[in-house]
Amino acid sequence: MDWIAATAEWVRHAVAGQQALAALAPFVTAAPDWAVAFAGPFVLVFIVLWTVGSARKTAADTADTLHKGAAGLGLVKDKPKPANVDQVEALKEQLAEMSARDEQRYQALLSIIQTGREDAVVAQAQKSAVAGLIADASPESAEAEKDFLAGDDQAAYAALEREARAAAEDAAEKWRRLGALAYGKDTARALAAYEKAHAAQPEDFWTLVFLARLYRQAGKLMQAKEMAERSRRAVKSARDESVAEDELGDVLVKTGDLSGAKQRFEASLAVRDRLAAANPGSAEAQRDLIVSYAKLAGVFPGQGWWRKAHETAQKLAAEGRLAPADEWILDHCAKHAAEDE
Repeated sequence: MDWIAATAEWVRHAVAGQQALAALAPFVTAAPDWAVAFAGPFVLVFIVLWTVGSARKTAADTADTLHKGAAGLGLVKDKPKPANVDQVEALKEQLAEMSARDEQRYQALLSIIQTGREDAVVAQAQKSAVAGLIADASPESAEAEKDFLAGDDQAAYAALEREARAAAEDAAEKWRRLGALAYGKDTARALAAYEKAHAAQPEDFWTLVFLARLYRQAGKLMQAKEMAERSRRAVKSARDESVAEDELGDVLVKTGDLSGAKQRFEASLAVRDRLAAANPGSAEAQRDLIVSYAKLAGVFPGQGWWRKAHETAQKLAAEGRLAPADEWILDHCAKHAAEDE
């Protein structure tokens, strides 16, 4: 009966190698060979079903492990991840890794997608989302890119939703990408996407910021205020702090608390003043100052805030540091400064 002994040996080895079968270990150790061999077909069926059920997760985990190992050896670069610490620098890193062909794709998509030209935070989020979409090799991302270029936004959003639902550890990133791409065009879809990102990563700063904005746009001011206050507790950099103060200030304007809004906008401006003084060569820091001046001007006109914004924009233009995409700021500030006198 050599086959019985061989089968029993296989079963004992299989049970020892499967954590899910740990409960059978005492039985296969103590039972005679014939009884253990009798259990062989059942053990085999279980292993097959277990393997099929976990194959997808195992493959994903294995691929991730191999990628991280290769990155550690310098063989590949890690995918760019959203960074709370410096959103601008994270975006620059993404764009620097693009090939000439990818750059053309990026510009073509961005011209279709971008709705946040006047808002640096939205503009950066959308640029990062477009760059991420191009870098993503998944079939759904390729389908979404094709649909966006064809003018079928709804089909593109649907493809990205399928991708985000199927995602494992990077689900929050996928949902944020969809939210940024839908922002300004489909508020309900953008809000739903950021809500799912929040469920996956409750303390992510930029998710909280966009939820505060989208709830405010939807008229849900209690939720908007809660998210804005939570974003203030989730800051990881001075620039984050200034953005969070602005978000809460915007909500307070909507609720009619202009005094509270002024305090928040002034707190944001104080942070940006420090950052601009510490980084005199940073065009982003100067642009952030213009944002603060504009927010205070919107709530308290006639106090010279638009003049300050215009002077800052003029200085950037004179130094050749006003990006072509931001040239509209100069005329915008000049117009409001003239009206504010």
